[in-house]
Amino acid sequence: ILTLGLFLLVINAIIILLCANIVRGFAIDSFWTALFFSIVLSLLQSIMNGILGEEK
Repeated sequence: ILTLGLFLLVINAIIILLCANIVRGFAIDSFWTALFFSIVLSLLQSIMNGILGEEK
């Protein structure tokens, strides 16, 4: 479902913001930056899944 995938991006962005608060030297300026980072990570994961294939 498309909406579940979009909500997963928001959840990932929130987790990225939490990590930025915990990890020293890792800073995120805003929620929109974290959301963009979440989208980039999801795209990279999809590309790598396509190249390497999924394990069953």
